[in-house]
Amino acid sequence: GIGVRLFEANREQVLQLLAENEVDLAIMGEPPDERELEADYFADHPLGIVAPPGHHLVSRPALEPAALEGEVFILREPGSGTRRTMERFFSDRGVNVRMGMEVASNETVKQAVMAGLGLGFLSLHTVGLELSSQRLRVLDVAGLPVRRRWNLTYRRDRQLSPAALAFREFIRQRGAELLLEGIVGNRG
Repeated sequence: GIGVRLFEANREQVLQLLAENEVDLAIMGEPPDERELEADYFADHPLGIVAPPGHHLVSRPALEPAALEGEVFILREPGSGTRRTMERFFSDRGVNVRMGMEVASNETVKQAVMAGLGLGFLSLHTVGLELSSQRLRVLDVAGLPVRRRWNLTYRRDRQLSPAALAFREFIRQRGAELLLEGIVGNRG
């Protein structure tokens, strides 16, 4: 008898939904700075660069980030935590990459990369199936994967329902295990 609604949104949109009390819980890759929000870490969140199998950099081991200078990337939209992480990674290393396309979902990034339109910077938790089917490859780049943290986020002042509390406890206990299973189980 419990109804569940799932939203996929970028970081800015998720923070807005939480601020407006539109959602009970949010899973975020970067904990919020807002004082009224609580963020419970539950798993590591690796991000890396994916390429189509035939890309010229796939077979090169131990790439320096500078080797990606000028490469075309399929980017998430402004407001995305993944995009912020990617921009920080390259900026810290003085590397300029080219934007080939800007899209609003990880799935669209994956499809564009598989079609050979550029490289993608994604959560490695989102590409398990594509890695196991060898439709995508992870580039071996120094400093990657970037290790962020998955956080279950909620308002401190919101009374959570028994169902939301049970889900929060489930994520705390099993979230890391299930995410790891998704990566390892899909590599074949």
